[in-house]
Amino acid sequence: MTSIDRSESTPSYGDDGRFGAYQASGLPSRGRIAWVARTESPVLASPTLAGDMLLVATAGSTEVGGALHAFDARTGAERWRHMYRDRTEEVSEDDDDDWLVDVDDDIPGVIAAPAVWGPWVFVEEWRTSRWIHVHDLHSGEIVHTIKRGGTPTVVGDLLLIHEAEAGARAVRLPELTEVWCGARFESGVESCNWLRACPAVGPDGMAYAALGAGWGIEQSGIVGFNPATGRVLFEQNGWEETWFAFAHPVVADGLVWTTEGDAVVGMDPRTGERRRVHRPMAGMTGERGPAIADGMVFVLDRPRPGPFTDDKHLQAIDSVTGDLLWSVPLTPERPFESLQVVGSPVVAGGTVYCADASGVVRAFGTGSGEARWSVETGHPIDSVFHHVLLGEQGEKWFSEEAQAILPGEGMLYVRTGAGVVALRDDGERPS
Repeated sequence: MTSIDRSESTPSYGDDGRFGAYQASGLPSRGRIAWVARTESPVLASPTLAGDMLLVATAGSTEVGGALHAFDARTGAERWRHMYRDRTEEVSEDDDDDWLVDVDDDIPGVIAAPAVWGPWVFVEEWRTSRWIHVHDLHSGEIVHTIKRGGTPTVVGDLLLIHEAEAGARAVRLPELTEVWCGARFESGVESCNWLRACPAVGPDGMAYAALGAGWGIEQSGIVGFNPATGRVLFEQNGWEETWFAFAHPVVADGLVWTTEGDAVVGMDPRTGERRRVHRPMAGMTGERGPAIADGMVFVLDRPRPGPFTDDKHLQAIDSVTGDLLWSVPLTPERPFESLQVVGSPVVAGGTVYCADASGVVRAFGTGSGEARWSVETGHPIDSVFHHVLLGEQGEKWFSEEAQAILPGEGMLYVRTGAGVVALRDDGERPS
């Protein structure tokens, strides 16, 4: 049975701090399409690198359920796939009949990145069962099922699971025994309305998770907690005038970062007090978080009201002073088109990368913002917000838009509506 060390698995957004910077080289000089690994439905969740495998979970469609694919990270060859049951399948008399839940056909299958621990891959299948399936990394076979699901995150030998309406809990690995359930506030109130996004974990082992929109006037927020015990360190909520981002927090430079209204905020990791409040030129929409590397905060969004407000900018600000270091406009590849950015920016090899919904990937130098290259992948990049409707349960306000670009060693992997497009600089083309 294949087993990998945590050092061989790359968490979403670079490391456990989720600050969007990767140790991999990426593609600082140029990027060209190397191969396309096609899937049966769009990829809305961030892919995950596990050793020499690329794990890709799909959203499913009205015709097929979602799936988990394992591709060779260098060649794109498929090693295995596991198809999840479609909600139209008949359930046999010998099978569990409680797997099917009453959800809309438009709800996607998988929207959270697969999590890896040793020989296991954890995936929440959301459309039909809302269970967490535990796959064997080598074969893709389901070896365990956690029937009360949620977004899975591996922290050491713990699996953190949090649901939008039921708070968080922790499960011991490999026993899969529950350690605690319900984040423990001093008041005894359990936090709920958690965002479907992996929490960030600091060097001291404390974790920080984002909240979705509450049912009252509070608008999202940040919860700091001890993942070993569930004891809450602090909770910060937004209000009618100020919304926190519907995105994962970031732990970097000794602070917990997020966006709040039109500001980038750095909080004390123990108390949640705001230590830094930076207001870049760009206004925040609340759908993505910042990336932080080399003393710089990179933000990607719409500029403040004024001329040409449909333009988008990628900006770098000093993480200490908040001074604007550089700002570059993002313009559509074709005239008269509107550019829609997808996901948060990511950094690797002295280069910051971003993508738009048309499938264009752009690379800029982190030092001065100089444009290095851009590539049209040929496939649009879907947003989870186009698949999760603002229905009676308000599902839209509890889901993060996954990162679109995953840097690897001499590679970039881009999730798209057709599967995954891999970029490298050797000029190879897909057959």
